[in-house]
Amino acid sequence: MLQRRQSIAATLESFAADDELTIVDDRLEDVTQIIAIIDRINQAGLLACVALDSEGPYGEFVDALADIGVTVAGGKIVGIGQGYKLMNAIKTVERKLANGTHKPADELVRGERQDRTDGDGTGSELYSRSFIRSSPR
Repeated sequence: MLQRRQSIAATLESFAADDELTIVDDRLEDVTQIIAIIDRINQAGLLACVALDSEGPYGEFVDALADIGVTVAGGKIVGIGQGYKLMNAIKTVERKLANGTHKPADELVRGERQDRTDGDGTGSELYSRSFIRSSPR
């Protein structure tokens, strides 16, 4: 991914150096590493839920979540619609950025997000152009 997105590679690597982003080199290790992060958040008592594309498929991922006690039955996995179904959330964040009621993590991300969330585009295209940085520290 860093090779394909060279324009933001340095920024992503900076987030990784700050332990705010995990870059997975081995595609087959992604689930293991994601589950480890979710488990750390859950063990700290900070996990509200894990949101997954309601259209799936996520069999291996859901099985791994169950191994750490995160289940649909326990209310810890919720389905989130994608594409046009995200438009309300996208437009809400866009307006909150504009009126100052949504604050990004820091100045670096603020500049990037304001440049990328400009209201052009639709649905998930707009969502994918804005990125939000968060840390489960």
